[in-house]
Amino acid sequence: VKLGTITPKGADVFSYAEDEDTMVTDPNLAAHLAHWGIDVMKMSKTDKSMAEMEVELNKEFAFDRITEAGKELDRVRGPGLVGLRNLGNSCYINSFLQLIFSGSVAALSMRYADEDGALRRSMAQQGALDNDSSSERTVLEVAKLTNALNGTRYCPPIPKDEEERKLDPFNGMLAPVSLRKHFGKGHPDFSTSSQQDAAEYLLYFLDKLNRAEQASTLDTFHDGLGFSSDQFGYILEDRLECPKSGTVKYSQRRENLFPLVVSMDDAVTSSADASIDEGDAKRLKTDGGNEKVEGEGKEGPPPMVPFEACLKRTMATSSVEGFRSPALDGELVTALKNFTFLTMPQYLLVQVSRYYVDSSWQLAKLNCSVPMPQELSMERYHNKSPGLQQGEKEMPDSTQPAAATVAAPEADEEILAMLMSMGFDKERSTRACLKVGNSSADAAASWLMEHMDDPPTPTGGGSTEEDAVDADALVMLTSMGFTDRQAKAAMKATSNNVERAADWLFSRTDDLDAAVDAVEAEGQQQGEATTEGSTAKERLLASDGPGEYDLVGFISHVGRNVSHGHYVCHMLKEVSPGGPKKWVIFNDEKVAVSADPPFDLGYIYLYRRRPSTSN
Repeated sequence: VKLGTITPKGADVFSYAEDEDTMVTDPNLAAHLAHWGIDVMKMSKTDKSMAEMEVELNKEFAFDRITEAGKELDRVRGPGLVGLRNLGNSCYINSFLQLIFSGSVAALSMRYADEDGALRRSMAQQGALDNDSSSERTVLEVAKLTNALNGTRYCPPIPKDEEERKLDPFNGMLAPVSLRKHFGKGHPDFSTSSQQDAAEYLLYFLDKLNRAEQASTLDTFHDGLGFSSDQFGYILEDRLECPKSGTVKYSQRRENLFPLVVSMDDAVTSSADASIDEGDAKRLKTDGGNEKVEGEGKEGPPPMVPFEACLKRTMATSSVEGFRSPALDGELVTALKNFTFLTMPQYLLVQVSRYYVDSSWQLAKLNCSVPMPQELSMERYHNKSPGLQQGEKEMPDSTQPAAATVAAPEADEEILAMLMSMGFDKERSTRACLKVGNSSADAAASWLMEHMDDPPTPTGGGSTEEDAVDADALVMLTSMGFTDRQAKAAMKATSNNVERAADWLFSRTDDLDAAVDAVEAEGQQQGEATTEGSTAKERLLASDGPGEYDLVGFISHVGRNVSHGHYVCHMLKEVSPGGPKKWVIFNDEKVAVSADPPFDLGYIYLYRRRPSTSN
């Protein structure tokens, strides 16, 4: 027992038994200590607990590894090697901008570098520079940034000593003030000065840039080469199987970021030993490996989770509990689901999902290393024959009117009758019941009184395949403060995925009405010209290639969760013209040749597809 940790609530207790050899909980601690004359009710904490000491040790280890603290690094400067000034919790923005726009993605550098100023002159002629909310303004901000990162303007000689550096502390660095302000405008998180999730910002940035490029009247975005997000976009094919009926359903979706599942169940004690003894298994798998988030290792390096184990877990078939099978008239079954890559992107962004929500509903971080390969092969998951296979039976469409009717929620008849007896019509009463989840008549009546001025909900018969929207999802979205029209547009834009629909709504609060109008207009044009969705699919299919990749950069995170701590970027760069490529660390304004890149502690990895060798 560690004496300085004794309190009425417990203490740190270590078991030296051979099958445990770890921290344990003693349910009879008070009685055991009383034997030695210690009254736990009179004790107070006077020393750090083992968990607190491990947290400090682990933080120090991770911070030193990721930032390469204490090492003599050779500073570098030049086109593609320009530092970005930290504007206050802006390292999540800086690391992403360095990763994508500092030359690693050649197509974006060529499009936005604008070395001759033609792009900016064209926008000036259209008056785009005077409109802060226009799509052309979005394009301009990216062009300014890309030009600065890859040009020579911000590449003065490196100061010879500390005295020279003090004369101009911001010499040779770029401050992306206007870009941060423009892209964050109207967003509840990115418009603030708080630290945010770099992966979330990456997806938000690419989406906003994609919409701006589509709306732009500039010829450079309508040259048939596609949009910037197409460099990272790929199509997945989902396979859903109802084992009881023997039917399957295939669907396709586009993604820009590949989340790699990490589980402490796959952890090993070291990179040299892929097995875990019984004692280590107890330590690593306690509470799923999630209890001691920041300090699970005894000392030094944390446990290692092999990349192959993560990839197999990510691509494995999963169970879908409570699935209403259309083939069985809505009967609840356990379905099976998996996915494959229909296309391989030119640049594959991989997110190592080492973050989770703990038992207290707080964001936390798995303390483990995941050694990522510098050469990655995904070709085994490349689906060359999509769709229904020989011998498979197709599952009926769950969006048909009959299926939609089965899944639709119903108002509680007793609550509905009470509301109607108060003078409310059936339509509004039904809506109120669904809004409060049929909890009580009082709650429904209160909701009605608060929404007396709401327009009536359009009524009609069974939903069609084109207009079908999950009623439960609609209730959830409107309860967040959005109108029925906005919620329906979001569901339509995200293929009835409620989580993506919520993100779609919140990420467009600055121009939500315009986004809704665009979705509705697209729906009206279906059946006429080819829609943007289908042309996007055609572009990704046309750019498909072998799933063989090389690592060109990655973003690492230090901290207990993605909304705290610090972000750093490492990239494979040509430090001197014509010289060999080296790994370079971008720590905000500090740019230097890396001595020991933390390949196993990254958060977001950027892989570039190798050119096809076929003739």
